[in-house]
Amino acid sequence: MSVLKAVAKEAGVSVSTVSLVLNNKPGISMKTRQRVLSVVDLLGYHDYMPRMAGRGQQKSIQFVLYKKHGHVVSDTPFFSSVLEGVEEQVKKVGYSLLVTYVYEAQGMESQVNDIKASNCAGMILLATEMNHQDISPFAHTGIPFVVLDSYFEEIVDDTVVINNMQGAFLATRYLCEKGHLNIGYLRSSVSINNFYERRDGYRKALAYRKIAYQRDLEFSIGSTVETAYSDMKQHLQSGRKLPTAFFADNDIIAIGAMRAMKEAGIRVPEDVSMVGFDDIPMCTMLEVPLTTIRVPKRYIGKLAVDRLVEVLNNGGDSNVKIEVCTQLVERDSVRDITSIKG
Repeated sequence: MSVLKAVAKEAGVSVSTVSLVLNNKPGISMKTRQRVLSVVDLLGYHDYMPRMAGRGQQKSIQFVLYKKHGHVVSDTPFFSSVLEGVEEQVKKVGYSLLVTYVYEAQGMESQVNDIKASNCAGMILLATEMNHQDISPFAHTGIPFVVLDSYFEEIVDDTVVINNMQGAFLATRYLCEKGHLNIGYLRSSVSINNFYERRDGYRKALAYRKIAYQRDLEFSIGSTVETAYSDMKQHLQSGRKLPTAFFADNDIIAIGAMRAMKEAGIRVPEDVSMVGFDDIPMCTMLEVPLTTIRVPKRYIGKLAVDRLVEVLNNGGDSNVKIEVCTQLVERDSVRDITSIKG
């Protein structure tokens, strides 16, 4: 009896399925793939292992940073901390780490093929700038993966994300508690899932405090310090009426906007209060330290590795969404106006 037939009979699958697994081809579920690999090992056909499980021998994990436009995913303290968490945990669990940048504009097929050729055991996809269609080329590799920093209702995958809505809700509610009724939103002009969820959290907090949502208090602004600064400068020059406080999609945006306001003679927090999101190190180095939402950045990287290793070891029969909560960090950028309200 041939190797293919022997493995197929023992595993309870077709010969063609075994062939696909042995040649590391896509189209086979992880559960079936794991069952075939276990039978190959059980029957002692180790000569076949390098062809289909070389990535397991390499004991490496690929951290894939996907750049659709690069306006959000860049070498910022946020992503550096996430990467540190991934790297620490990968070493702890006995794997090596490969870091790969994938650029949508440079053609996906060759870049994904390079990842397949690396013989990695699994992937962590930093999906901050991805949409659900962008996951497909990676899913078709047959390599196990965990999606980090974005969740898609349209697909079922293992995911580790920030509770963005909860964080934005905490920030906006805090401003309400400090007496602010006209709360603006510095909304990123770059569209990603995280910012959509933060917008929903902002609006939910207003509704919770029975404060009417006002579209004219949403200011569209760039996602880098420089573009946030220049966009905020234009808003101020146009004479737009400012609220008493802003919630910003992230700290980078808040910092750029605060710079523009300072140049215009607008003081933080005396004239306008500000709350950011992420708690990057720069928040404590500002002239006015920034109140913000702390994200456990290293921890979410660690969780992504732990989930991937669990899938590699146990087959991942069920997919999970792990959502990590945030916390408010009070500093000096918010003025309490409760005593002068009304």
